[in-house]
Amino acid sequence: MTGFDGAGNEVGRLDVPIGANQATRVNALFTALGVGEIIGGSIRVQASPGTRVFAEIADLDTVTSDPEYARLR
Repeated sequence: MTGFDGAGNEVGRLDVPIGANQATRVNALFTALGVGEIIGGSIRVQASPGTRVFAEIADLDTVTSDPEYARLR
């Protein structure tokens, strides 16, 4: 995974090995990238050739703590 700040600058990369027919979860991705909170940031998920990946993000509302989910495209 590659993280970008709001201006589109790369802020870090994280390799997440996943075996066949497995799922994984990365909590606080930008913290895992070593940069903490980013306003307006984005991520790119890149998989090995021939691999199918389904990715989504969850963001918590800071007032209600309600989760908001979005699939990555």
